[in-house]
Amino acid sequence: MPDLRVVRDPESIDGGGPSIRLAVLGATGSIGRSTMDVVRALPGRFRVVALSAHQRLQELEALAHEFRPRYVVATCRTTAEAHRWHLPDETELLHGPDGVQQVVTSPEVATVVASMVGRAGLEGTWGAVDAGKQVALANKESLVMAGAAIMQRAQQSGAVVLPIDSEHSAIFQALQSAGTEQVRQLVLTASGGPFLRHSAEELEQVTATDALRHPIWSMGPKITVDSATMMNKALEIIEARWLFGISPDRIRVVVHPQSIVHGGVPRWVGYGTAESTRHAVADTVRSDVPASGAGPGAADGLEFPPIVTIRTTGPGPLPGSQARL
Repeated sequence: MPDLRVVRDPESIDGGGPSIRLAVLGATGSIGRSTMDVVRALPGRFRVVALSAHQRLQELEALAHEFRPRYVVATCRTTAEAHRWHLPDETELLHGPDGVQQVVTSPEVATVVASMVGRAGLEGTWGAVDAGKQVALANKESLVMAGAAIMQRAQQSGAVVLPIDSEHSAIFQALQSAGTEQVRQLVLTASGGPFLRHSAEELEQVTATDALRHPIWSMGPKITVDSATMMNKALEIIEARWLFGISPDRIRVVVHPQSIVHGGVPRWVGYGTAESTRHAVADTVRSDVPASGAGPGAADGLEFPPIVTIRTTGPGPLPGSQARL
C-alpha cells in the first residue's frame, strides 16, 4: 500500500510571486462563488487570470468586469454564441473544452480551482495536473473516474492536488499537524442529510424537492441530492482512497448531524486529530487555496460555546450497494 500523501508548505508552490495567479473553473457554482468571496476578502493575495462558466454567462460577465481576468471560458458553445457579450477590453473570450485546456496549461496560471460539476470537470483537472499546476480540487468525480491515473501523473509532473471539499480538506489539515506514520484510519463525517430519521416506508414517499432541502449546507443541486441519498459519501470514500493513498478498509464514515467536525485522523498511539469549521464553504476554500494566509478576512473563524457536545450516530446509513462501490 502506498504511503499516505501529505503536502507541506503549499504556499511555496507558486514560486514566491507577490500573488497567486488563479484560474477558477466553474466560477459561478457554489465552490466558485465561495472562491471569489475569498479573493474579494483578501485583496492583493490573488491575481485572477481565468474564469469559466457553463450557463450563467451574465454572472460570468459580471465577474469579468470585477476581476479583469485575461481569459473567460464559456464551456457551452451554443449558449455562448447566443449571448451578447460585453467583456473588458483586456479579457479574451474562449469556448468549450479547448478553452479550458488553454487556461489550465497557460504559463500565466499557477493554481487551478477545479470546481466544474461531474464528468465535465475531468478534462480540466487532468490538463492542470499534466501541466504541473497546483490544483485545488472540488470536483471529486475526477478522482472517482481516474484517481489512480491523476495521482500518478501528479507525481510525474510535479503537480500538487489539494482538496477543497470540507471532509477531505479537514483530513488534509489534520495530516499537516503530525507525520503519517501512526495513522490508523481516516474518518469522513456525514450530516446524514434530510432523510436521516426517515423510516424505509417514509423514504418511499420523498420527492426531489425534499432531497434538495439539506439541513446544513447550501450547495448545488447535484451534490445536494447525492448527499440526501448518501451517494456523495460513497464517492468521497473513493476520492479519499486516491487522494491520500490509503486502502478503502482504513476509511470510516461516521454520521455527525451537527456537522461541526468534518474529518479526523485517529492514530495508533491512542489519540487523533479532528478538524472543524463553520457551516461555510468559503472556510474550506480558504484553508486549502494556497497563500490565502491566516488572519481576518474570508472566514471569521469557528466560535466554540463554553461546552461543546459532539454527537455521532455510528457508521451511518450508507446503503450496502453504495459502500461496495
